Amino acid sequence: MGLDGDGADVTALEALCATQRIAFVFLTPHHQFPTTVSLHPDRRLKVIELARRYGFAILEDDYDHEFHFESQPLLPMASYAPESVIYVGSLSKLAIPALRLGYVVAPAAVIEALAHHVSIVDGMGNIVTEEAVGALIEEGELRRHARKAARLYAERRDAFALALTEEFGSSITFIPPKGGLAFWLRFADTTILDRIERNAAALALRFAGSDSYKARPEAPRGLRIGFASMNAEKTRHALRLLKQASRLP
Repeated sequence: MGLDGDGADVTALEALCATQRIAFVFLTPHHQFPTTVSLHPDRRLKVIELARRYGFAILEDDYDHEFHFESQPLLPMASYAPESVIYVGSLSKLAIPALRLGYVVAPAAVIEALAHHVSIVDGMGNIVTEEAVGALIEEGELRRHARKAARLYAERRDAFALALTEEFGSSITFIPPKGGLAFWLRFADTTILDRIERNAAALALRFAGSDSYKARPEAPRGLRIGFASMNAEKTRHALRLLKQASRLP
């Protein structure tokens, strides 16, 4: 599927469904990865309608639902079509990266099948960590943490946007994300992007290369740059290094 400012191209999805059998569709509708675009409500409803008509499942990866800065986040697609959606999320974004726990909300038959598979590949599990996280959820600590983190990340997002504009001016384009923990940067002159990627390692900059986001050779290139872990001082330092990389041969 293609992508525009309203998210995935559901017209293309409908055309695809008419010509071949689709088993499931993977979406990151809240903040699309990597571009951070949110799937428009009308398109969400259209995908659900197509799932019911053609009998495919929707795999909804809602990895950073808690971090939405400008309004109340849209409800997950699973809220409207629990029979058609397998909803997955992660605690590593909400809490700490080292907390490698995820969760699934799905029809009972899917949960039973997943539980059986997990029992085969990971019989021991991580019961202590799971129970500790369960206690944090029940006691409301995780919800309180999410509210505090969202306020902090909103401030860091604004500082990152300002620093980007001041350091790079019109050589890059971006839309400040309404939520999530990263920016999607586009370059009018792709040679700037080439220089950044060529020189990043020498300046101790680490990020996924632009080609890693391309599902098709002709897809536009960009960089997904995280901002949430950096205060204003670290943000300035990192972006100055990025600018330095763009000017090296």
